[in-house]
Amino acid sequence: MNKNQKRNLRIGCVVLVLLALLHLWQLHSGRQAEEKAGAEQAQKEKSAAVLSLTPEEIASICFTGTDGMITLEQKDGAFVCPEDDLFVMREEAASRMRSDLCKLTCTRVLEDVSEEKRGAFGLDPALSRIIITLTDGKTIDLSVGDRNDQTKELYFALDRDPETVYLTKTALDRDFSGRLSDYYAYNEFPEIIPSKIRRIIVEKDGGFTLDTPGDDTCTVTGEDGSRQPAGLGITGEVESGLGSISWLKNLEYNCRDLASYGLEDPAASITVQTEDGEEISFVVGGTDEKGNYYVMLSGSREVHSVRREYLDKLVDNGPEAFWSLTYSFVSIGDLDELNVLYKDEEHTLKRDSVQDEEIQDSSREENGGFIWLVDDRKVEKDLFTKFYYNCVSVTAQERLTEVPDIQEEPVLTLDYTMLDGSGKDIRYYPWDQDFFLVIYEGGTKAALINKMYVNAILSSLDSLLSAK
Repeated sequence: MNKNQKRNLRIGCVVLVLLALLHLWQLHSGRQAEEKAGAEQAQKEKSAAVLSLTPEEIASICFTGTDGMITLEQKDGAFVCPEDDLFVMREEAASRMRSDLCKLTCTRVLEDVSEEKRGAFGLDPALSRIIITLTDGKTIDLSVGDRNDQTKELYFALDRDPETVYLTKTALDRDFSGRLSDYYAYNEFPEIIPSKIRRIIVEKDGGFTLDTPGDDTCTVTGEDGSRQPAGLGITGEVESGLGSISWLKNLEYNCRDLASYGLEDPAASITVQTEDGEEISFVVGGTDEKGNYYVMLSGSREVHSVRREYLDKLVDNGPEAFWSLTYSFVSIGDLDELNVLYKDEEHTLKRDSVQDEEIQDSSREENGGFIWLVDDRKVEKDLFTKFYYNCVSVTAQERLTEVPDIQEEPVLTLDYTMLDGSGKDIRYYPWDQDFFLVIYEGGTKAALINKMYVNAILSSLDSLLSAK
């Protein structure tokens, strides 16, 4: 064997060794990859599922509440409280509890956690506990801790393996907390359609009844039986408020201390009657720290809170707050004549049909077949109607409960006579720097009106009377 043959043989042996070593490395790397993938899969499976139960396996749940441990037992597919026969659980809350526990998963697993570290997670001692008793008698005890500051996930552990801590997105701390009353199936406030309200009865000191027949003739009746037209604006606000009511908070489902909510001697008892024959009654008590009312439906022991703005006009006011502020309107189509007393002079205003054919032809389009008269003197329609509509389009700012005894003469007197023979009288008196006093309906009613409205009436009257 020559030199070249020996060299080629040596090279071949080296190549064979290298190939053998490469094959061995590949086998080893493959096993490592398989082992790593297996470990990762095992960790993933271990991290994903913590509890896997069926709803039917749960016999009872006991968890830390605000006032102590709360126990719920499952019977015939529903949770009941063995300590309170009146408790009826809200199905949405029950469904959430079952969902949390039957498929309890985690996002991470921390193993070999020391006692000191458990304390840092809020698990030693635990912030709360959830104890699940299964139908076979076994129990599962969960300790619930803090939430992670960065991820907001919740730390929890099983008492059977306290050194293993899990992180989860499941809201165990929110779904298992609070008071028993937080889980009760409260009755909703009955739906009220504002347009269907026909009567609102308010029983209290200074109570009243609002009648709303569905047209523009709303009335308010006081406890003394006196009946007055009601303002459509405030009546509409009350109806809208009643139609908007929903419980702000559910407070107690079987209240034994009504006095603590001001419901033993309520501020008002309110009954709403609708056109469908439905009657909804409730009582209104005191207020919470934000001024919202405590409310209880008649025949119920459930206590709720309701936003103040929905009921304040009924609770805080007497019948006079609902008196109509409209006092001046007289349709010009119903007017026969208007007698005006102003600056110690009397004037008669009226409109009359145009009889003269020539005048009628030239005035028909402009005046609609009428002429406008002041003391039988024809005046321009625009001057007449501006004054007239200033008189009949104003509303008062405030109704007075009593008619003041006024000794001085009125600034302006308006006496309307209608085509049907009926009449209407209105007297304006100075009051203060902001208001005039108006007395009407034969001196039986009085109100305050903004000074600028009366000044507008007087200004247009001056223009009308001085017109040539």
